[in-house]
Amino acid sequence: MKDVLDDEAIKLPLASTRSVVRAAFMAGLIDRGPVWMDALDARNRMSHTYSLEAFQEVAADVQDRFASLFEALHDTLLLRIVDGL
Repeated sequence: MKDVLDDEAIKLPLASTRSVVRAAFMAGLIDRGPVWMDALDARNRMSHTYSLEAFQEVAADVQDRFASLFEALHDTLLLRIVDGL
């Protein structure tokens, strides 16, 4: 997402993952911004958690809530490539 934003000359106040997600949402690169933030929170939880229960919760969220976000981003990026040809 950051590379696309850079390519479109969208400047970020910070180079943090949160600011990239916010800017991508504002630029229309992604939708469902709050769910993207939930995905980021889940990622951060897994970086510091060694609990099987927490892992299982996040794994279920990846399947039920987050995978579709990445599929939609993939489709959006493919369309931008095709439109740019």
